[in-house]
Amino acid sequence: MWIRLWLPLVIVCASSACFVYALRRRWFSRFKGGFLLTVLIAVMSSGLATAILLGAWGYETARGLLFESTVGDLKHTGDVVEAEIHENIRIAGTHLERLSRVLAQTLSRNDLRRAREEMRSIQSFDGWWLQMDLHDRHGRHLFSTGTAGASEPPNRIAVAFGLEGKPFISEAYMSPVFKTHVLHMSIPIRIPGSSPSGVLSARYALQEDLKSHVAGARFLETGYCVLADNEGSIMAHPDPGRIGENIVSYPAIQSGRQGKSGWILAKNRAGQERLFVYRPVRGPGTINPRDWILLTELEEREATLLIRALGRQSALALGVIMIISLIIGPQVAASVKRPVQDLLHLSARVRQGDFSAQTGVQGRDEMGQLADALNKMIHGLRERD
Repeated sequence: MWIRLWLPLVIVCASSACFVYALRRRWFSRFKGGFLLTVLIAVMSSGLATAILLGAWGYETARGLLFESTVGDLKHTGDVVEAEIHENIRIAGTHLERLSRVLAQTLSRNDLRRAREEMRSIQSFDGWWLQMDLHDRHGRHLFSTGTAGASEPPNRIAVAFGLEGKPFISEAYMSPVFKTHVLHMSIPIRIPGSSPSGVLSARYALQEDLKSHVAGARFLETGYCVLADNEGSIMAHPDPGRIGENIVSYPAIQSGRQGKSGWILAKNRAGQERLFVYRPVRGPGTINPRDWILLTELEEREATLLIRALGRQSALALGVIMIISLIIGPQVAASVKRPVQDLLHLSARVRQGDFSAQTGVQGRDEMGQLADALNKMIHGLRERD
């Protein structure tokens, strides 16, 4: 803000310095009516300088408040989206845990057919699970149930965590089998108080979840959300065709990767000026989790709509003050000009020998005191004559 205030401040200071220098050098004395011109310039320049400085300061202050308000709204949107993402992942983990308790009973009876039916039932009811795998207490893969013809190979790290009695969530990744972003989640299968009797792992359709919470988040006319992983690859976008596109070159993404939150005005891939509000989103991974980056993106034109309206109002107010100065300035000059002209006319009559002349200028100010002194001087001259 202070940088943008420099220009009007420099203009006002430079103009004031030039005017003071002109007064000291008596530049206006070379003009007929120079004194009145000096008064007129002084009154009008004072009004204009005050209007320019107050107008610029008020505009920049209001601009900052409006901009921060817009940024605050976008940050709030990001907070809501992040909370919804992690809540859904938590709920998914709760569903797996419930299923694992059921599978613990079937594995204790070695009833694999029943276990398969339970897993398929969950997948048919909840479309977020693309693939489920069951492993025995030794980590051997028993079978898979899935929504696609092919299936992903077991994740040995996830199985190892499960056999140790620990849940596991992978980093988000683009599945080559399901052609979408997924999370690999696993949970130990055990009866309370006993060691794990197996491991249940599943591929969670993260991208579908993100579509409902991120890609569907819209605000104002042009605002929307984008979620990218730590490498800058888009995981959620209102335009499905941009899924997987890498935007790591965006300044907002680079700052988000460093754990920073904030906003920036920059151009997007299409060369459009946008307001980006960015923040890191805590990644769900169990091992060395890496933050995702959530962007809320808004057209610069829409973000500054109120600011431009404020600028027009400030310009209008400045114009009104200029008009008022143009009206008041000549009136002030005229109030000085009339008594000065009267005194000049009086001195001309006295110079011609008319000692009966008197000025009608009255008052207790300097002009009135000068007029009274001239009247007394003329009276003295008349008595001596």
